[in-house]
Amino acid sequence: VQYTAREVRSGLQFLAFASRRSAGASALFADRIQRHLQRCGVDLQHLVWQTDNGGEFIGELQKDGSRSGFPRAVTRFGSQHERIPPAAHTYQSDVETVHRLIEDEFFDLESFSNRAEFLAKVTTYQLYFNLVRPNSHKGNQSPWQIIERLAPRSPLELCLLPPVFLDYYIERRKGNDLPSLP
Repeated sequence: VQYTAREVRSGLQFLAFASRRSAGASALFADRIQRHLQRCGVDLQHLVWQTDNGGEFIGELQKDGSRSGFPRAVTRFGSQHERIPPAAHTYQSDVETVHRLIEDEFFDLESFSNRAEFLAKVTTYQLYFNLVRPNSHKGNQSPWQIIERLAPRSPLELCLLPPVFLDYYIERRKGNDLPSLP
């Protein structure tokens, strides 16, 4: 399963993979990205995560009225979480567009003999996508070029978070998957 986060204005994308969709993997994905953005000096108070209504993004309602899982991982950093209305598929058109691009430009062209080779190749693709690949819908600029224009003092490291297999970081306990590291 591919997890994708995309910043809409620049097109910057972050990828991760897991053996299945789960609340734990979604929470870990959000936590990982937010820690990275925070290290790069991004103000997370203005970050809004938009997701569909999949169970991996909803979280369970707690006694205090808060939600566990993905929503908790997002709000822990001061970010917000908005879910799109049911059946409002156009709300996710940016992410669906990038899924199609990845399918055409990467998965249809590459082959992999093991996970290490896959991670190496998908990391190279993500670097290409974020740093070099021109986007015709964004003035033929790459995400990094757009970021440089919008926020000139941003560090290049912003674009360098490599994809991972989230399963490697999840500890399974009694049928629930919870991040093994806070």
